[in-house]
Amino acid sequence: MATVLIGLGDDARGDDGAGLEVARRAGGIAHVGDLSSLLGCWEPGDEVVIVDAVASPGPPGSVLELGPGDLVGAPALSTHDLALPDVLELAHVLGRAPAGVRILGIVGRRFEAGSAMSAEVAAAVDRVARSLTPGA
Repeated sequence: MATVLIGLGDDARGDDGAGLEVARRAGGIAHVGDLSSLLGCWEPGDEVVIVDAVASPGPPGSVLELGPGDLVGAPALSTHDLALPDVLELAHVLGRAPAGVRILGIVGRRFEAGSAMSAEVAAAVDRVARSLTPGA
């Protein structure tokens, strides 16, 4: 059983690149595109940590720790083609479910195409990447 770190997002949309940058810095998988391909990123029984930017009423740069159950009933608004809860359910149905899933959402404020990452989110990326880097 391994721990697999996956960052999600879009570098061209400001704070939405936070998960990708965390994964790059911490030696994880920077995943861009259709979330259905996440199924090939882990083996059944692995522990998975997913980092993504979120739009939330909290202060920009704050980090929310979520589990898959926290996503149930959430609006299916996403910059991804398939929502994360759907991918995790599909993994379960196909017998490819990870043993555990931990989701870290970095609250963003700039998601417009062409915008730069906000200072608050960049600071959160540093903190989260350090916390997830083996041996750090």
